[in-house]
Amino acid sequence: MRLRVALVVLLLAAPAAAQQPGGGQAGANSQLSTRDLERVAYSLRRLGNFTAAGAAFEQLLEALPKGPEKRLVGHEAGELFRVAGRPDRALILYRRHHDFEGEFEVLFEMGRTEEALTVARLVRQPKHEAEALSRLGKVDEALRILEERGLRRERAELLLRAGRHAEAARAFSELSDLYSQGLALEAGGNAAAARRAFEDAKDPIALDLRHEWLPKLSQAEEILRRAPDAISRERARMRLAKALGKVSEQYERLALVFARTGQPQNQTVQLAQNAKRFAERQRDILIDAEGGAADEYGKRAVTYFKLPERIALLDQRIREYGQAAPPAPPPGPTPPPRRR
Repeated sequence: MRLRVALVVLLLAAPAAAQQPGGGQAGANSQLSTRDLERVAYSLRRLGNFTAAGAAFEQLLEALPKGPEKRLVGHEAGELFRVAGRPDRALILYRRHHDFEGEFEVLFEMGRTEEALTVARLVRQPKHEAEALSRLGKVDEALRILEERGLRRERAELLLRAGRHAEAARAFSELSDLYSQGLALEAGGNAAAARRAFEDAKDPIALDLRHEWLPKLSQAEEILRRAPDAISRERARMRLAKALGKVSEQYERLALVFARTGQPQNQTVQLAQNAKRFAERQRDILIDAEGGAADEYGKRAVTYFKLPERIALLDQRIREYGQAAPPAPPPGPTPPPRRR
């Protein structure tokens, strides 16, 4: 199998090698450079030959020195295996390169929670130890670890997942995460307090969207436009897809806040439509069918990241916001008793 993959790599790389300065037959027969391996890896990935692409990425990782480039390629290789339905291969790769974050993500994805707990304790990763404990139903023990290690956000999120809404609301308030505080209060049935939290969250979300997420998106679009070669373009395209997803999430949050605080219905619907539009752009960028043949890896990634389900959910939200009656205004101050 390894020989067959190596032959595929050599055959695909030979034309590229021959076109290099001083190429010709000698260049085609020379040892593959890291740039050749990159071309082969991305070409095979786009064609949907995931087994050969994974082998090319692994060869590339062996050839690269330690540094940012190797970390980037390791992340791409791990994501390739996961998107292709081979989390076992991703796990081997993450362990070989000591990528603990990737390792725990895959272990949880595969349902190997007991193993994740053992590994977390062995390598002293309290965040992942608490995650494993909570998945095993040991929520109080997980919360204790998070509190002892000062992992306040993880603790607040676990409280919310565990249905301890009042405690979660207090924890998010201490983090100044007003949006999540509103979600916790709403889940706990305290609509009036949730509305106040959402009111306070409205401006910070809008400012973050305007001054952080939209500029990051513009930057990602510009990097893609200026990509000097096919490898740079593929990487820039994947970064742009992630940026589009983040912007979609921010618009979704803002739409919910508008819906919960009695903002004009047409504005609420427009924000939800924006969330859907950016999610659709994320899907289209991954598929990348404008230039001809679609990216087979991108098509698989759309399914893996559940973008069709997300777009359908946003479409449902748009309909709900368009049909919903505006919420009742917040109660005013209690009038003083009448004098007799």
